[in-house]
Amino acid sequence: SFGVEQKGDDFEDREWNIENLHNLLDEMNGLKAYTEEHLMTVEYIRGEYKDLLENWESDKRSLFIWIYGPDDYGFPLKEYTNRMPFDPDRRVYETIKLDGTFRFLGTEVAKAVYDAYDGTLYQYIKINADKEEEVFTKKFNDRVDSKWIYDLDMIDFDDPQFWLKNKKYIQDDYFVKYNIFKRIELWDQTIEQIGEYLKLVDKSISTLQDEIKTKDEEIEIIYWVF
Repeated sequence: SFGVEQKGDDFEDREWNIENLHNLLDEMNGLKAYTEEHLMTVEYIRGEYKDLLENWESDKRSLFIWIYGPDDYGFPLKEYTNRMPFDPDRRVYETIKLDGTFRFLGTEVAKAVYDAYDGTLYQYIKINADKEEEVFTKKFNDRVDSKWIYDLDMIDFDDPQFWLKNKKYIQDDYFVKYNIFKRIELWDQTIEQIGEYLKLVDKSISTLQDEIKTKDEEIEIIYWVF
């Protein structure tokens, strides 16, 4: 009787662990989609500021204004302090780290999952989107606070006239220009890292799918033997 109960408990544990793996696979597919969207955003923003930098010496009056349509515009240097955190959903992963599911996996599969969620590439992308980005936004804010406010009559980043009136002053601020140049370098690095990371995530998803298929087949065999 005890042996039968023990087998029943083991069977239920295996079913529970496999359910966790299916949930993890869903989350990893979401991780991939999130990362792809993040990449597109970084590429778009990088392109916008690269264009600004390449036209820095332009005579165009609205150089520091993005014009989308009538009464529809933005200001690249106002938005320059925005950052894009890399923060995908990882609740399932964090849960199974604690509930013993990883003990159910082989070393290769556990490593594949770990690399996708906590590996070196993941950490680089997260740090670049947070601490490294903050270096550039802080330097820009410090520049405005320590120089612009003393040199310019009024600081109003929401007023198109501010960017038109002070265009030449901003063009001559090579500290800001260099800051943008270095941040574009960071975006280039991040784009390359995300490309490599997506390949890793694809491989990790494939490894997990194979493991789930194997475990599902084992459950069917155990069920019929039991």
